[in-house]
Amino acid sequence: MKAKMFFLAVCLMGGLFAKAQISIGFKTGVNFADAKLSGITESLLPDANIITTPMAGINIQYRITEQLSFQPEINFVQRGFQAHEGFEFNVLDVPIPVGVKAITKINYVEMPLQLKYKFTT
Repeated sequence: MKAKMFFLAVCLMGGLFAKAQISIGFKTGVNFADAKLSGITESLLPDANIITTPMAGINIQYRITEQLSFQPEINFVQRGFQAHEGFEFNVLDVPIPVGVKAITKINYVEMPLQLKYKFTT
């Protein structure tokens, strides 16, 4: 029964794609995430840096007219920042470095709804 339903769905979707009204696209990339921290003095967090995080998504474009189309998307995006602080102290004239590194990553699922218009010449 599941195989028959899957076959029926594929046939119906094939009919939609044959008319070229709907197209599916995939997107991937990287995000250079950064954060501006307010309320924290520069002396507490002097080395806040950007991090590179992945981004991936899928979109479906439905053509309404020859120039106008509607494109909903669902994207997975990661954003955040990293901060590190360290200092060095001497024990019997031997320098011992001590440091802390904190990485904050926040995962988002974004769902933009776009109207696209193509200008023709």
